Amino acid sequence: MRPMSILLLAAVAIAGAFGAVARALVVTATQHVVGDAFPLGTVLVNVLGCFLFGVLYAVGEPRAWSPMTTAAVFTGFLGGFTTFSSFANDCVLLLQKDHFGAFCLDLVGQNVAGMLALYAGLRLGQGR
Repeated sequence: MRPMSILLLAAVAIAGAFGAVARALVVTATQHVVGDAFPLGTVLVNVLGCFLFGVLYAVGEPRAWSPMTTAAVFTGFLGGFTTFSSFANDCVLLLQKDHFGAFCLDLVGQNVAGMLALYAGLRLGQGR
């Protein structure tokens, strides 16, 4: 590997570690406050991650961030912060517990809220 590739991977790894720790803190704090009957912590990190993606993309795109910054922020931090696999697991667990209403709310709600949050972040980041 070229040195730049190693630095790029290191930036993604370090940023991903920070994103994963931030996710764990948000999920744990949310469970502590509202309990774990509904996976609200996962909802929060996924919707917040989508919103941050929109804002940061809109803010960073005109400035032409470096490939390293772009990879660290979007692939690293936000990839570590948001969690589709936990979302899928939460949905399956809700189905296994016969909580079909909560399953539908989680499945549809996160997708719709995530898309709306991404759009809102883009608009905010673009100043509109």
